[in-house]
Amino acid sequence: MRNLNKNKTKFVITTYIGFEEILDKNGFKTGEYENIYSELQEIKISTYPSDGAIVSRLFGKDYSCDFVAVSNNVELQKDTLLFKSLPLGDYDNTYDFRVDKISPSLNSFSYGLKARI
Repeated sequence: MRNLNKNKTKFVITTYIGFEEILDKNGFKTGEYENIYSELQEIKISTYPSDGAIVSRLFGKDYSCDFVAVSNNVELQKDTLLFKSLPLGDYDNTYDFRVDKISPSLNSFSYGLKARI
């Protein structure tokens, strides 16, 4: 029942790849860096509010997150950014959730999602 399509939430995701140095208009290095992310993808995944019982069983007693996502066919990486709608600009400042912790099991993956403050 947990992974029925009608119970899943649609997200747009992107994964952190690395960083590159920013150049000024003359092509000189500025000493500042910007993050590089993968292309946007649309996924559907089951999400649940994080109450104490679910989070403590999956991630341990000292861990806290805002939502728990569970899937048997979607594999996310740590620090993947999730958006509720298509982002228009800076991913670092507009994401809704970030994958903070991953708990793999035999047939599925559980993800601890932290909301952007």
